[in-house]
Parts: sequence; C-alpha cells; structure tokens
Amino acid sequence: MKYLVTTLNTWLFVCFVDQECNIREDFISFIKMERVRAVDIASAIISSIENLGLNLESLRGQGYDGASTMSGERAGVQARIRNRQSKALYTHCAGHCLNLAILNSCSILPITNCISQIKSFTLWVRNSDKRLNLLKAVVEKGTHQSSRIPLFNVCVTRWVENIDGWERFSLAHPFLIEMCETILYGNDNFPLYNDRSWTPKDKRNALAHMKALESFEFIYSMVSLHRSLFYLNCCQASD
Repeated sequence: MKYLVTTLNTWLFVCFVDQECNIREDFISFIKMERVRAVDIASAIISSIENLGLNLESLRGQGYDGASTMSGERAGVQARIRNRQSKALYTHCAGHCLNLAILNSCSILPITNCISQIKSFTLWVRNSDKRLNLLKAVVEKGTHQSSRIPLFNVCVTRWVENIDGWERFSLAHPFLIEMCETILYGNDNFPLYNDRSWTPKDKRNALAHMKALESFEFIYSMVSLHRSLFYLNCCQASD
C-alpha cells in the first residue's frame, strides 16, 4: 500500500498480486482531507480500505516518504496502522529514495547553477503576460503550430517526474534565445514586441538570461541532466 499526500489532497494506491501472479499497483481512492496530521492520515487510510471492502488483515506492507509524520516509529502513520495490523511492515518509498539520491548527487556546481538559471528564467517569463505571450508567439512561429508554453518549474524532490519538463525546456532552448533577442533588438516577425516596447530593466534581464542560456557550461549541464533523467525514466519504465 502506498499513500501520497499533496497539500490537503491525498491519493491511495494499493500494490497486490493478481490471480495470474502478476504484481500490480493501482490507484484506488482520492481523498479530500481537512487536516494532515498523522492520526488523520492513518484514519483516512483505514477508513478508505474498509469502505472499499478490502480486508485490513490482508495488509502486509505500507510505503511512504521519510517524513516523520508518515514514518515516525511511535506516532507516525505507519506506527498507527501497525497497531491495527502488525504484519504491515513499513518501507521507505523506493521512488522517493531515488529522488533524494538524485537530489544529493546534484551538488556539482555547474548542475546547481543550471537548475537555478532554469528556475530563474521560468519565473521571469511567467511573471509577465507580455513576456509569456512573446514566448508563445516565438514558439508558434518556429513550430508552425500552437503549443503549450514549454516551461516547467523544476521540483526539487521528484526529479523523475520532471523529465517531460526538462525535455521541453531543452527543445525550447533556441526559442528562448530568440525571445531574448527580440526584446533586445526587435524582430520584424513580431511587430507587437519590437525593442522600443520594452523597459531598460526588461532589456537588462533579457541580456543576462541570454548570456546564461548561451554559455557552454549551461548547455552542457542542461543536456547532461536531461539525458540522465531520460535514462532513469527508461530504467523505471522497464521495472
């Protein structure tokens, strides 16, 4: 059994062996909670299992992240459930362990700088409708089709889940450079966004971001990070 908590929304997954002896993991319940204390979460899990007609006596394992609310040996969720079913052994979620391991491995300065720059650029674009619309126009001009804005915030603990975001940022790299150039020098393809419509601050920020995105260190780090995450995703899919 696995349990995921995001703010006050919760998802319950059950791992089991089916009649053909295949190991399966299925989502079985979505729960809206008022509070996320250990006692509340444990109660929600038990109630959900019983309401779905599942026998708590058949529970043999439970997996969560390593937060004390979930993993606490005395008052955590896993301890409260084991008080009801002693055979439900707790295991730190393997996926979460992998995410933490990848996070710790990203202490290399160029990788850290690359991640910080991507976050900074993403926030800079998203904090202005004008910049956001310009990026959309550049992407649509370059791909000849409507597209979602290819920028995603990088989650610091769930790296594998952000592979799509890294891939989109990597593929969008030429468009991001063109966007900065349009702000700095203008572009006949985007008359609504000529260089005279931008403030000196806009141009300073565009120049700083463009230099960072064009640097060898950034490009090398971005490609390396994307390929590493893609490899991990392939390994996870094969499992």
